[in-house]
Amino acid sequence: MPTEATELRTPFVVDELSIFDGSTVRTAQGWSEQVVFTTENGNVFVANAQAGRPAVNPLNLPGFLLEDDGETTGSSHIVLLTDLGRVFAYASSTASPYLLENKRNEPIVQIVCTQKVTLLLGHSGRVHAHGASSAGDLGLGDKVTQIREDEPARQVEGGLKHVAVQRLAAGPSHVLALTASGRLLAWGDNDNNQQGSLRPVKISWPLPIDSDKFDKIRACDVACGDTFIAVLTRSGRLHILGCGLAEDATFAPSFGNDHFKPIVAISAGKDYVAALHDDGEVTVYDVAQSLPRQGVDAKETLPLVSKATLPAMETEHGAARVAVLGNIILAFGANEEAAEKRLCFVDEAIATTPRLCLILESLGANAERVVHADQTRLFLVFLCTPLAQMGGDEALLKLVRMLDRMEKRVFNELFKWIFKEVDAQALATYLVEPLVKIFSQEARASSLDGSPDLITTAKLLHVLYNINETHAYLQIMGRLGHVPIDRNLFTTNVLLEIDPTGIDRILYRWQDHISHPKSKSRTAPFSILQYPFLISVDTKSEILRLEGSHVMMERYQGARRRGQQATLVLSVRRNRVFMDTIRALAATDPVDMKMPLQVKFEGEEGVDAGGVKKEFFELLSTTLFDPHMGVFNAIDIGGTEKLWFTNEESALNSVDLMAQFIASGSKSPDEVDKNELYMLVGQLIGLAIYNNTILDVQFPITLYRILLRKLPEQPSLMHLHELDPALARGLQSMLDYDGDDVETVFGADFAGLRPGGENEPVSNENRNEYVAEKIAFKLHKEFFPIIDKLLKGFETVVDRNMRSFQLFEPEQLELALTGSDALDIDELRVSTEYDGGYTSSSRVVKWFWQIVKAWDKDKQRELLRFATGAPRAPVGGLQSLRFSIQRAGPDSDQLPTASTCFNHLLLPDYFSKQKLANKLDVALNNAQGFGLS
Repeated sequence: MPTEATELRTPFVVDELSIFDGSTVRTAQGWSEQVVFTTENGNVFVANAQAGRPAVNPLNLPGFLLEDDGETTGSSHIVLLTDLGRVFAYASSTASPYLLENKRNEPIVQIVCTQKVTLLLGHSGRVHAHGASSAGDLGLGDKVTQIREDEPARQVEGGLKHVAVQRLAAGPSHVLALTASGRLLAWGDNDNNQQGSLRPVKISWPLPIDSDKFDKIRACDVACGDTFIAVLTRSGRLHILGCGLAEDATFAPSFGNDHFKPIVAISAGKDYVAALHDDGEVTVYDVAQSLPRQGVDAKETLPLVSKATLPAMETEHGAARVAVLGNIILAFGANEEAAEKRLCFVDEAIATTPRLCLILESLGANAERVVHADQTRLFLVFLCTPLAQMGGDEALLKLVRMLDRMEKRVFNELFKWIFKEVDAQALATYLVEPLVKIFSQEARASSLDGSPDLITTAKLLHVLYNINETHAYLQIMGRLGHVPIDRNLFTTNVLLEIDPTGIDRILYRWQDHISHPKSKSRTAPFSILQYPFLISVDTKSEILRLEGSHVMMERYQGARRRGQQATLVLSVRRNRVFMDTIRALAATDPVDMKMPLQVKFEGEEGVDAGGVKKEFFELLSTTLFDPHMGVFNAIDIGGTEKLWFTNEESALNSVDLMAQFIASGSKSPDEVDKNELYMLVGQLIGLAIYNNTILDVQFPITLYRILLRKLPEQPSLMHLHELDPALARGLQSMLDYDGDDVETVFGADFAGLRPGGENEPVSNENRNEYVAEKIAFKLHKEFFPIIDKLLKGFETVVDRNMRSFQLFEPEQLELALTGSDALDIDELRVSTEYDGGYTSSSRVVKWFWQIVKAWDKDKQRELLRFATGAPRAPVGGLQSLRFSIQRAGPDSDQLPTASTCFNHLLLPDYFSKQKLANKLDVALNNAQGFGLS
């Protein structure tokens, strides 16, 4: 149970009969001790609550019928919104209210005020600002700090340009906007980190909230206090950002036996947040006193200021609305209709969940009768707005089933609308994320055996994935279109939730089906492996590891039965690792390369439990992939240096490796095919993948596409763009050129592409042929002998028929081979385990993380290399490392040591932070060679 904090003053009921002319109070807004009430008949009353019970006086505004949220106040002004969407302002310096216009003359649906600025939300979702402030809360940039009283409000753009806002909230000098897709943007004062700890103290333009969590949550309501912002998610949880915190705190209020009680609405003011629960109960939090200090993990719940039922809520249905006005908390009693509306998170004017389901049932009954493309627009509205989400998973499942019954032609028309009209935010928020959630739920419920809903959802996601890939292609080629969403939004880790034998069964069934595709006695089983885009890269890596381990075990057991060595042992000298490795691989039977790999450095005592292997591949990569060796050439792709093949004979001849390799065989140097070297390179890349070891190397995506055999025989400009963006753009401009003088403008010919091509200029008539042949030459023909040998070598280790390998996309294979350069030390800290007497609160441990976080990325990579054997994060990030820190005795002059095979760091209990920093520096600068690893 949360702890009790200071109680609120005794709640009281405002006498609505005597002071409000017998009309029921509908809304209340306030700033400091000033509160403005509106009643159902449209009258306005101003109250001053400094003395406890408010002294209420009418404000003479005859003829105005105010909407819900129809008034707000700043420190010296009151702003009123009429039922016609007009706004009137009443300032202490004016004798009567004046009309506050906006430049677009659009009706206003919500108003909020900071101390000195009024923000208007138009019915189109645009935001307009009026007032005078140097705190940035106007949102119009650093140069605009005032809009005169006689001027119309100006539109706020910045991050809100072309974005529809659903709701606004304001504090003393900061503003928060919630978009229709659930994104959060803020501007104004940031001196308490209410907009994120990485931002300056003042932001004059709307920018997305600087918080990783806020990028992922589904916000439905927002509020602002003096030094914080409060965000309510669709799951009924409360997020707080500000009060000097470095990151947001998340709370899931629980009551009695940890029963989670969802929140459906929030209000905030000064130091308080009032939360209205789905049963009509109100909980009030003292945020400033209750939030955890910086660096301390948040509790599950904020301590309560008061959990008592307010007298104003003692009705059959509890409270319908709640408001925090400075230090005053108000609750509005609910009638039956209000209690029903309270269940809606998005907009109280929209139908409730039961009614929505009825509408969907009616729509579903007529789904098969939809015959015209325009009739699909209604489905588009339900799919790409908050409507379906309001009905929860049940409503979305109904839509999924309807689409499955729809005629294919009409179905295609619907998704053409989605392709043309649905932007990235809506695609992710209203379609992809909810459908992936449903797929995961159905997968768990059916154990991935293929329920009808599971299959239908997978098919829908496949269509959406193809739409997104088309958007990605158009963006790459510089065409107009929507920005694609992150492919990772399509993925699920549901496979990792089942045991390895379950994954083996799924893999075996699918391989069996692939091996017998035409068997009449078999019905193709559903398999998630049919939809690899749904499988996360860490799941694919685990499937590859499992399949590889089975192959290794078969080779191992076969070798044992024959009395042969059951592992592939590479014995190399540290200073000749390149030569020794090539010599050893050249003498190895390709069949043996599928056995478990062990590495031994001659003259060292290291036992390879994984760490020696990691260092071996790192040392080998440093030599093999050095452009000066002549095996690869450094090229620039989009400002990043990558390695590609070279045809320079002089470079290859300069590699003394060739002489060493030739000397080990029977051929003379002149008889050796120098491309044989690339077969060994392919074997080394295969060994790294097969043995789950990271290589510190950067190749173009094209190489991974080649290894996966996913480079088409007739590649496109998109594929060329991955290797040579400048050439791809140039060829695209040639195709797009609408003049009739291509030959003169571009001056290109078929030299190197066709016999006698230097005498065949490129013209308007043959430019398509030229582009196709140029792409094929760059990606296939130019380095065909090298690519052929590299593939042969690679596939002696990683069989092309391994189903798990074929699940990868090129970008995912790159991540599996090279790891990620993105290092999140906080991820590593949170997942680290401690031993030998250390805990997360030990002083040496605290010093360690403070020191490491202060290092630059290069030094953090050196620490990773020292402690884990690899300088980059593995698939799944640093949190997947299983890193541990152990106490290595009391304070001493001993250096930190590591066991890289177990990602295990040993630290003596140094007496000072400076000594720890010095010892770490010495250890990292002298970290080569193994003891027991």
